[in-house]
Amino acid sequence: MISKGFQKKLLNTMFKEINLNNWFSELKFWLTDSKFRTYKRLDKFLANQPISDELQKVALDLEKKYPEFDERIIEIIKFVTKKVNYAIDQDTYGKLEFWAEAYKVYSNERDDCDGINSLIHVLALLSGVPNELLYSTIGNTMYGGHYYLIYLSPKTGKIYSIDGTYFVDKTKIVDRKPFVLNKDKYTKIWYVFNPMGVWKSNV
Repeated sequence: MISKGFQKKLLNTMFKEINLNNWFSELKFWLTDSKFRTYKRLDKFLANQPISDELQKVALDLEKKYPEFDERIIEIIKFVTKKVNYAIDQDTYGKLEFWAEAYKVYSNERDDCDGINSLIHVLALLSGVPNELLYSTIGNTMYGGHYYLIYLSPKTGKIYSIDGTYFVDKTKIVDRKPFVLNKDKYTKIWYVFNPMGVWKSNV
C-alpha cells in the first residue's frame, strides 16, 4: 500500500506533460441512482464492490494468459467491449442515472460509460493490476461529461486513456500515443479515483 504523499507525487509526475499538477485528495460523493437520489463515495464505489464467482474466474484467466500489465489492460478492453453493449441507463434500468456494480454490468451485458469502464477497472484490479497504475476518471469530452480510465504504463512511464465507450482504442500500449487533453476528445478532468482515494488537480 503506497502512502498518500507518494500518491500525490505520482499524480504530479503522471500528468506533468499536460500541465495538471498540485493534486489534493478529496472526499467526493457522486449521484449513483437518480430515482432514489443515492450518492456514493467515488473511491468506495470501487473498493466495496461485491464480486461474483464468474467475474473472479474471468479475472484470474486474464491474469494467467497475459502476465504483462500493458498487454492485460488491452485484453480487458477487448473482452469487456465484446461482452457488454452500450445502452443508456433509461433503457437498461429505467433511470436517468444509475451506476451498477461490475458483476451486474457483466451479467446484464449492457450499460453506459460508467458501467462499462468501471467493469474494466474492477476486472483489472481483480487480475492483479496495481491501484497506482489505474484511475477511474470523470471529466468533460467533446460530447459532454464522461467516465473513462487513465492507465500508467510501467514500461513506458506514460499515461494512456482506457475507454470502452466514447473513444475505444484496442491498439497495443507500445503503439499508442500518450494521453492528452484537447478539443477533439478529452477536454477536462474533474476527478481521478481508485480504491485508494479521490484526487482533484488545482489546475
